[in-house]
This record gives sequence, structure tokens and C-alpha cells, in this order.
Amino acid sequence: MKNYDLCIIGGGIVGLAIAFGEVQRGKSVVVLDGERSDRKASFANFGLVWAQGKGRGMPAYQALTQRSTDAWLDFTGLVEDASGMTLQYERNGGLVFCLSEEEFDARQRHLTALQLTSGFATDWEMLGRNETQMRLGDISLGREVVGASYCYRDGAVNPLHLVRSLSVAIEKLGGKLKREAFVQTLQQQTGSWIIKTATESIQAETVVVAAGLGSKKIAADLGVDLPIAADKGQILVSERRPQAMQLPASGLRQTQTGSFMIGATHEGDLDRRSTISSGAKLARRAVRTLPELEHVPIVRQWAGHRIVTPDTYPVYMQPLEGLIFAACHSGITLAAFHSSNWLEDPKVFESFSVERFVGKDKEKTAVTA
Repeated sequence: MKNYDLCIIGGGIVGLAIAFGEVQRGKSVVVLDGERSDRKASFANFGLVWAQGKGRGMPAYQALTQRSTDAWLDFTGLVEDASGMTLQYERNGGLVFCLSEEEFDARQRHLTALQLTSGFATDWEMLGRNETQMRLGDISLGREVVGASYCYRDGAVNPLHLVRSLSVAIEKLGGKLKREAFVQTLQQQTGSWIIKTATESIQAETVVVAAGLGSKKIAADLGVDLPIAADKGQILVSERRPQAMQLPASGLRQTQTGSFMIGATHEGDLDRRSTISSGAKLARRAVRTLPELEHVPIVRQWAGHRIVTPDTYPVYMQPLEGLIFAACHSGITLAAFHSSNWLEDPKVFESFSVERFVGKDKEKTAVTA
């Protein structure tokens, strides 16, 4: 039976980012990824590295996203150097379009309220229509667009490149990555954990469960309540076009290869299939924002499932010695943070404990991006 310092259950972006950081710090690490049919958010996301508008009601989360987005440039360099691959990361700021005066005013009120409750330095500004057009690039805004909010911290990355690069980097640095390694049992023994798959048993001093929606069953099997649910999101991808959109926006961006990505919905639906109605809804707003997209063919549509907690913010907890759960929906944005030495920081577990839900009637709030 092979012994490791750390076993990570879950081979998505969250698990891979944690593994990458720990391998860099000299730990012996194995990552156990589940079935190919698992509903992985890592392969069905928008690729935004985003701080704008996040953390209302929870300054600790706003601080976390700022910390992670600010660390992304160094994180990119480390991953690219270790893997020999490019992440296509860009950080030129990001926009949230407003298609009416009401949307513009609501956006400004949201960001102002967030600013007042956080105490952090201002990293956003509201742009009128003309300045929004100037920063956007060589594609014309629709007549309904009155302006946008802008944050210099925001950017985007190729999420598929990130997954591949992290996987390659981990193995080049000496970590082990095992695919199709569904965990059957997880048992605690003195000073370590025994993890059994269909083909082998592994011993590890510490186990980090970052298995997306699969984390809930693992927690339940151990008598732990992990309050997460599925939030289905759908995305459209267009044919490639000459580069025209200089900045990414929430729900609309042009990749470095020229495709436009349009998204994303928020649906409490466990069915992973994409739907015509959601695709039409996404396309209508995209055309209202950028009318030139009306005749650009859509070549792909897909759906995936995010993790959401009752208040949409992350849960990091250590219910048993040597056992850690990491559950969040912003795995791309938080990748740089997850590669840091946060496993040794008790403040993280205090700030994002499930205790905040105990005895309180928490309403689920919309994820603001």
C-alpha cells in the first residue's frame, strides 16, 4: 500500500490547484479523479478570473477573491514554467454590461453597498456608454447598452488549458494523478487515512475532498453534513471571428482563438442536458448587447453543474483530524488561492465554516459576477 503526505479526492480545477501547490512545497501527493461521466464544472465553465461584485454580506469572501485575482499572474507563471504549456491568461479588466438605466443604477447601488460594507480600496468604476465602447474594442454596442461597470482586477483564462497544464505540471513535479479512481471507502486510522478504490488502497496523512457534487456523499458516509447543491449553467460558443472584443464581460467574452462565449444560466436542475429555451435566452441578451453577433453561427452549447452553498460562498472545513473539505463554485478565480498554503491557515476554516448556517434561516442569494 502506497503512502502519501496528501491524498486529494477530486481531479477538477479545485483539486488540481491544491495538488499543484502542495507538490511545489515538497509534499508527496496523489490525486484521485472519479468517473468520466461525473458532472465536472471544470469542463463546463466560462473561464473568468473575476473579483467584481463578489462578497456582499461576506467581506472575507471579497478579500479572498481579491487576494486570488491579484496572485493569478504569479500563479500563471509557475504553472506555465512547470508544465511547458500556456494558459491564455489575460488581465486587462472586465465589464458588466447594463442594458437600461435601471440596470445601471442597480449595478452602481450593488457595488457601492459592497464597498461600504467591506472597507477595501475601490477597484471598480461605472462607465458611460461612450467610454464602455472605447474600452470594448472594434465591435459595436447595441442601442440598449447605457454603460457598464469595470474592475481592473478581472480577466479570463482558457479553462481547458488550465486543467491540462495543472495535470501535466503535477506529474512533472512528482505528484501522482489517477483517473477513473472512484473512491469506494474512506476510513480513519491512527495518524492517517485509508482510501480504497476499485483497484488499490492508499494511505495518506491528510485527505482533502474537493470532488464537487460528489463531496456530499463522501461527507454523508462519514456522518458529516456538507450543505451543497447543484446549480446548472448553460453556455453557447460561436464560430471563430477576427479579434474585436478587447475585454471580457460577465456572460459574454471573445476568446484568444476568436470564438465568442455566451453564458451563463443559473438553473436548479440536475439534468445535465442543454436546452433550446436557455440557449435562446442567452442568445437574445448577447444580440441586444452586441448586435453583430446576430448572424454569427453557434457551434457548441453545453451545460454543467456548479456547487452552491446556502449563501453561495465557499465552505472550507476540517470535521476530523486530517480530513478537509473544500467546496466552492469559483474554482477558476480561486485557483491561485487554492495553490497557496491555505491548508495550514486556521483563519480560512474560521471564516468559511459551516457554522454560519447553523440555527439561521439563510436565503440563497444570487451569484453576482
